[in-house]
Amino acid sequence: MKYLNYTKGQLIQEIMELEEINEQLRELSSLDGLTKVSNQRKLLTHLSLKINEADKIRIPLCIILFDIDDFKRINDTMGHVYGNAVLTSLAEIIQGNLRETDLVGRFGGDEFMVILTNTDVDTAQGIAERIRHVVEETIFLDGLHITISGGIKQYDSGNFMDLIHFADMNMYKAKQCGKNKIR
Repeated sequence: MKYLNYTKGQLIQEIMELEEINEQLRELSSLDGLTKVSNQRKLLTHLSLKINEADKIRIPLCIILFDIDDFKRINDTMGHVYGNAVLTSLAEIIQGNLRETDLVGRFGGDEFMVILTNTDVDTAQGIAERIRHVVEETIFLDGLHITISGGIKQYDSGNFMDLIHFADMNMYKAKQCGKNKIR
């Protein structure tokens, strides 16, 4: 009822303000609250779109799954607040070593996914190794050094769940081979 006495200009202003608020809410709903990178919902939506694009125009598409090696030990010995700071720093490192066309997000817990469009597996391997090396060389809070393991999978056909499954399996192979590796 409050809008009945509004002028056309006031209504337009109100609509513009509501659209801005809606845009802010859309952005917030797609970000992980802790790390400020994409959340799982945004990752899966984006991945589905990129798979459709890869199928239509025949461009390569890869994903990388990263997992912090021995993250439970960090949380258990230094606390969850400290672990959260490590997650936030890792997200910044990954984001800082990607191209603008790539998307990184927190897939769950201490796992991050990177979606690399127009990227073959060899290029993805180079990107993943660069990130792994930067993480290995970074000194975190209180002199902590961490390592990450990663799994890569190039899309060939199928759905995004198959793609994620194979990247996940490759990540676990990297951990089984001594951690701080990319497979």
